[in-house]
Amino acid sequence: MTKGLSSRDLLDFSFISDPQISPDGKRALFVKRTVLNDERYRSNLYHINLVTGEISPFTQGDASDTQPRWSPDGKNIVFVSDRSGKRQLWRIAADGGEAREVTSFKHGASQPVWSPDGKKIIVTAPLREGEGLEKAEESKEESTLKP
Repeated sequence: MTKGLSSRDLLDFSFISDPQISPDGKRALFVKRTVLNDERYRSNLYHINLVTGEISPFTQGDASDTQPRWSPDGKNIVFVSDRSGKRQLWRIAADGGEAREVTSFKHGASQPVWSPDGKKIIVTAPLREGEGLEKAEESKEESTLKP
């Protein structure tokens, strides 16, 4: 008799989500989530060449990297990561390199969306009860997006 699947077996699974195709349709990014231990997940971004099928890690480490979004010109990627302690928006060149933190909202940021011209990004940033939008704006680091 074969053994069935148990809840403990789920710790051995990796979960793939949020596929994002590049503007030229030749590449894609996706999130791969694995279990670090019984209490914590780690998510990294992976790159797939849609022409050759080659898959490679795009981000690494113990941080949780999620929500990758291509810039309209395909040259940059923004993603959400907790590598600085809170979930903030990070930016990296599509060809790789060092990621740079773009936001510093007090309670983090998520759900990035590029403007059609690639010059601005809008994010969701939660407010706590009693905080107004003015306080959230004051806590945001000014940053200019360059193509």
